[in-house]
Amino acid sequence: MNKYIFNIFIIFPLFILSSCVSSKKKQELIAVKKEDPINEVVKTIKEKCYKASNPQFLADFSTDSIRLPPIEMEGAWKNNYNLLKTSVIGPLGEEYYSFDIDENKINYNSTSSNIIANDYFEQFSSLFSKIGAKGLRSFLCGEYAFVKQKDNNGIYIVREKKEKTDSDGNEIVPQEVEINESNNKYFSISNIDISGSNIEVQSYVSLTKNENGYAIIVNSRFYYGLFSQDTQVEVKWIAFVNPLEIRPTSAIFRSNENKFSIIFSEYQ
Repeated sequence: MNKYIFNIFIIFPLFILSSCVSSKKKQELIAVKKEDPINEVVKTIKEKCYKASNPQFLADFSTDSIRLPPIEMEGAWKNNYNLLKTSVIGPLGEEYYSFDIDENKINYNSTSSNIIANDYFEQFSSLFSKIGAKGLRSFLCGEYAFVKQKDNNGIYIVREKKEKTDSDGNEIVPQEVEINESNNKYFSISNIDISGSNIEVQSYVSLTKNENGYAIIVNSRFYYGLFSQDTQVEVKWIAFVNPLEIRPTSAIFRSNENKFSIIFSEYQ
C-alpha cells in the first residue's frame, strides 16, 4: 500500500475522534518595526564584523568529549579573512597543535608530540574547516544569525494564536497572545553557505540593555535540504554590542557527538 495513503488511514480516524471540540495553537511571525533596538544591534554587528584592523582572538577552549588540562586557542585572520592561522596552547605556553584554514582547506602544522592525541584536535579543526575561515569569523562575531539571502530571512516577534473550533472547524473563542511581552526576545531566520551547502539558521535571540550598549544571546539551530532537515548542530553565542564594538564572551558549538566551548579573553 502506498505509504502516503496508509498514513491517511491512520490519521483520519484520530482526526474524527478529536474534532468534536478541539483547540489548536498557531504561531505567526511578525516582522520587527524599524525602531526596534534589535535592528541597531544587528546593524552594528554587520558593520563591525569584517572591519577590524588586526582581526584575531584569544580564548579558553574546553570540551565535554575528553578531559583536558587548561588550554588556550589563539587565531588571527589574514588575506581579507580568507586565511585563519590557529594554535592550541598548553598551560605552560607550549604549543599542542596548530593549523591553518585557507578558505575551506586545512593545513596541519604541528610536528611535536604531546600527551593529547592529535586525532582529538582534528575533530574540532575539521569542524572549523567545514565552516571556513571567513565563515568562522561570521560565527564568532554573531553575523551568521542575521544574513539575508532569501525573502523569509529577517527578525521577527513570535505571536501565538489560540483558537477553539467546533466539529465543523468554526472558530469559537479567538485569543491572541504575544509571547515576548518584555519586547526583548526575538526569532531570526538566516541563510548561510557552508561547504557548498545552503543552510537555514533559525535562532532565538534575547537582548538586554546596559549602560554601554546591549548584552545579546543567540541560540541557533541549523537546517538544510528541501524539507529543512535538522542538522543536529547548535550554536550558542553570547556577546556585548555597542556602537563602537562587538565583544563576544563565548561561543558554544554542540552536535550529537561533541560540545566545544570557546570563552574569549581577547577579541578584535
